[in-house]
Amino acid sequence: MEKLIKLTSVLYKLTKVFPEKEPLRIALREKALRILSNYLLLFSDNSVILYKEQKTALLENTLKDIKIIITFLELAQEQNWAEPENLNVLGRVYQKIGLKIALGMKEKAVFSSKKEKGNKSEVLEKSSLEKAGFSLARLNGRQKKIIQVMQKQNIVQIKDLEKYFPQTSKRTLRRDMNYLLNFNFVLRKGDKNNTVYQLKKQIDRTEN
Repeated sequence: MEKLIKLTSVLYKLTKVFPEKEPLRIALREKALRILSNYLLLFSDNSVILYKEQKTALLENTLKDIKIIITFLELAQEQNWAEPENLNVLGRVYQKIGLKIALGMKEKAVFSSKKEKGNKSEVLEKSSLEKAGFSLARLNGRQKKIIQVMQKQNIVQIKDLEKYFPQTSKRTLRRDMNYLLNFNFVLRKGDKNNTVYQLKKQIDRTEN
């Protein structure tokens, strides 16, 4: 709980350097506060008693907000409103929190299915993970092709990928690389125009 409070404080401090009237600055802070508020409702020692449906809805909304925050941080990174590495680290921490929540929901769903002997867990898992955007190892077609390109070249820059994906914008390719980075498929070195991406050795999840 303390970590999330500290994380929210860090986000507030980091967004101070954003343009004062930038809507993204306000939106990031609002999402961070809502995530913190929901987390307190769900997991604090003094958390309120919630019905199962209320708890599931809160968890799913929290996952959605985390996904939005990560996207907003990527946009801020592209605008160079703060140190890119600081924004990336912040995004990774929120990603870990989202995965922890998603995995917790998955475990509860599996336990529930054993008791009820039904397939409700599969429905809940799909709703909580896929709908919120946290498919643990699922890559889209373009991201799989990026992995294939990197298996041949090992180290690439965004400009290298543009040759393979001429119809895809730099912004989209950066988002793909951030996704692969957050899920430990690749490593990133350097910054700005000198940024390079290196494939990690063990890539056994692209088939999922």
